[in-house]
Amino acid sequence: MRAHADRGPRHVTAFLLLAAALVTTAARAGEFVRIENVDLDDLAAESFRLRRPLTVRVRCEGAGDRREGTLNAYGWILDLQSRQVVWKLQIDDARRGPGDNFAFEGDVEIPAGEYTAYFSPFIQHYKSISFLGKELGRVYIKRSDRQPRHSNRWGLRLSVADAEEDQVSRFEPTSRRADPLR
Repeated sequence: MRAHADRGPRHVTAFLLLAAALVTTAARAGEFVRIENVDLDDLAAESFRLRRPLTVRVRCEGAGDRREGTLNAYGWILDLQSRQVVWKLQIDDARRGPGDNFAFEGDVEIPAGEYTAYFSPFIQHYKSISFLGKELGRVYIKRSDRQPRHSNRWGLRLSVADAEEDQVSRFEPTSRRADPLR
């Protein structure tokens, strides 16, 4: 009788571990953009094409200052034809993470077309000084070479349902279409 009692919790534990692995695999199955570990003050980009309008699962975590309403590590998606931003991480739409982090996870409807997903962790080198809501000036702050706390969580991931994976493709855009400054 005792052998059965000892075996029960192990089976439950094994089942739970297997279920967690399957859920994690299913969540990543349709992933077509993954931007992580971007160097500070750098810009990472991945381009993709949607053959038809799709619901895209967006997972993005960055950092900012809620008091100033600014983000300094964030992601966005640019429509390469219209040059319009179709989605970006915004403080008001994100949940608070550890430290100064903000995270968004949700579904975004994106029309058919060509896009580039960007992520940039630009860490401010200055601090604004304000009085009565008016900026009086900025003080330069020497930044250390250390990574900001919780920056290992920053990044942007895009995915679609498994059944829609064939409607998404990655591509290397010409420099004119990929460069946001042109």
